[in-house]
Amino acid sequence: MNAWTVKEIETLLKLWPTKSATQIAREIQRSRAAVCGKMNRLRCDGVIPGYLPKHLEIDLRRKPKLNRPVQIIPIVQSSKPPPPCDYSFMTQPCSIYELDENRCHWPLGSIEERATMFCGLNSEPERSYCWHHLRASKADEDCPR
Repeated sequence: MNAWTVKEIETLLKLWPTKSATQIAREIQRSRAAVCGKMNRLRCDGVIPGYLPKHLEIDLRRKPKLNRPVQIIPIVQSSKPPPPCDYSFMTQPCSIYELDENRCHWPLGSIEERATMFCGLNSEPERSYCWHHLRASKADEDCPR
């Protein structure tokens, strides 16, 4: 880490209101982070006033936004809600008496009622659930509560 010279600090203070930190860094051959850090330290030390205007940074990697007219798309509200999702095609419902180690043990029905029917699809090897319900149970574990 090289110490800042008086000439570098004078150049920094002279260029700060009109040039970007990147442009100043190129001119005094320091990193942009070093230039910003030095300005912050000079502010904290009271060398320069805290109200010295900060200039706008221009990111040259981004393409400028063109002023295009905004197209307003009206929102059409449907009079009826969409139908509920039907996952019955993904199951082969079976009772608890029909369950064995090769069938999915995912309970069907609402959470409040006691499970009387289960998914019944072929379960994944050495697992209790089919691939679909195994993914659903993993998603439940990953959700923050």
